Amino acid sequence: MPDVSGDQQEFFETRTAAKPDLVFVRSLRARHYRLTLRKDGVAVATVPARGSEREARVFVEQHRDWLERARARQARRPRLAETWTVGTHVLWRGEMAEIRRASEGERPTVCVAADVFRVPGFAGDLRPTLEAQFARRAKIELPARYVLVLLDLTMPHMDGEETFRQLRHLNPGVKVVLMSGFNQQEAVSRFTGKGLAGFVQKPFSVDGITAAVREVLLQS
Repeated sequence: MPDVSGDQQEFFETRTAAKPDLVFVRSLRARHYRLTLRKDGVAVATVPARGSEREARVFVEQHRDWLERARARQARRPRLAETWTVGTHVLWRGEMAEIRRASEGERPTVCVAADVFRVPGFAGDLRPTLEAQFARRAKIELPARYVLVLLDLTMPHMDGEETFRQLRHLNPGVKVVLMSGFNQQEAVSRFTGKGLAGFVQKPFSVDGITAAVREVLLQS
């Protein structure tokens, strides 16, 4: 029996009984076929309400090269640690940086790249404390420092959709221009109704990206 949840219906194609290799999800809200790769390596083919499984499988085969490249990129990404301690490398300001001891005593601190953060101590998991401080720092810096963000749809560590969600959470007014090798209709459909400011098709020229940025800024 298919698993039905809200407006989505899932049916599976698997290589092993333990883990699906490809998941077909029928969405009543989707208007187009879409192929994405989850963090666990499972491909998700979204089938629009009026679509068919046969057409979805054809769509997947047409994008099989992209899927294999995406899986290869995913395999090369460094795994982020679940528990953060001194010596752990974490994503900060777009780069992987090591958590280092800065000062001890009654007010212990750690360094992440050039930034210093207070911690309750060096024992145990530092992740909740540091992530909360990362978020506070971003809320202070993002509105003041960034007017427009050029966002790639496919990135290591965090994909474009999740990055967009967090950017808008930190600053609802920030302008975001999406860049992708997918066609515009397919890529932008993931952000319908979310306030995306613009789109640039890859590969692009300097003149092309400049024109897209200028158009968005002139609308501000």
